[in-house]
This record gives sequence, structure tokens and C-alpha cells, in this order.
Amino acid sequence: MAKTQARRPLAPTQVRVRERGNIYFAYRPKIDEQVAQSLDDVERLYMILSPRGRDSYRLLVIGGKRLPGQRQW
Repeated sequence: MAKTQARRPLAPTQVRVRERGNIYFAYRPKIDEQVAQSLDDVERLYMILSPRGRDSYRLLVIGGKRLPGQRQW
């Protein structure tokens, strides 16, 4: 018979926020498409980070048509 152990509650962790701001998503459709109707029509997916209080942006390219937890979009 397996011995079960009681789980202890996790100790509270402190979360430190480095920045606040907005996150935008943009995409580039494939060459033959004007507007993407499905995920197959998307060539590139971008994530744009706009930190509050700054005039700069960060552009991240999400490649491989993969999102966490999914095999493909």
C-alpha cells in the first residue's frame, strides 16, 4: 500500500514587477493573402511591448507557429 504524504501549503512568494505597460499583437499575412482568415494564412506573429513612461518599444517575433501548450496554432 502506497504511503500518502500531506501536502504543505506553499510559502508565499514575493512577485516583483519590473515594468508596467501595454502588450500588442500583430501579424504579417502570407504573400498571397490580404487579410488572414485562418492561422494557415499567417506568415509571422509579432508581440510588441510598450513600457509605460517610455517612448520606446520592444518587438518580439514569435516564430515556428507554436504557442505554449499547443503543438501548432
